[in-house]
Amino acid sequence: MSVRVATIDDVRQAVDVMSQHLSPPPLIRSYALEHALGFDESRRVWLKDYGWTPVGSFKLFGALNWTAQNLERIGDRPIAAHSSGNFASGISFAGMRYSKRVIIVMPESAPKVKFERTRSFGAEIRTYNILTDPQTGERDRLTREISEQENALQASPYDDADVISGNGVGGLQIIEELQRHGRTLSHFICQVSGGGLMAGHAVAIADGFPQARIIGVEPTGADDFRQSLAKG
Repeated sequence: MSVRVATIDDVRQAVDVMSQHLSPPPLIRSYALEHALGFDESRRVWLKDYGWTPVGSFKLFGALNWTAQNLERIGDRPIAAHSSGNFASGISFAGMRYSKRVIIVMPESAPKVKFERTRSFGAEIRTYNILTDPQTGERDRLTREISEQENALQASPYDDADVISGNGVGGLQIIEELQRHGRTLSHFICQVSGGGLMAGHAVAIADGFPQARIIGVEPTGADDFRQSLAKG
């Protein structure tokens, strides 16, 4: 089965989608980290603060672009997705903006604030037990049942070219802001979980600052991305 890979052209196309809904989250200089790292005055540390989005997470970028690029496929169908909270609120916000019904599968132990935020954008929520899910597969089963019974189109929180392209818009914003300050970029450091944030930003950063070293960060003991790279 062929897999569509997000390109820099896909990321640039997603810029128009974001501009219709969001102001760019700020790129903030961190004097504290510069001091902790012992940098001299010529070097800078910048942080992209996605907490300023309406849902408090970068996940909104991918959710908005996925919805915008799939409007014809969605039609009058609902959108189904599973998420522990951030993509849930992101795809719910996107559904609200595009007048689409959204059904989310969330762990019953998710923080209350994530349930409240997701519902505030109009989504319906079904829950599952995350502790027993590795044995029961309840999350995927519920999501699949919703897709079949409701004729819903399923959105992936990370493993999708449209989601990755939307996330990459944040990388283009970083490039634009640094160039405005007359700065270049030596290292780009990004956390890796599902990989959608890292993938989108890597596409953008590699194009805008090809000399930059791109580094993914994972918790010790949960380094599946590093292990995957090591195995080729």
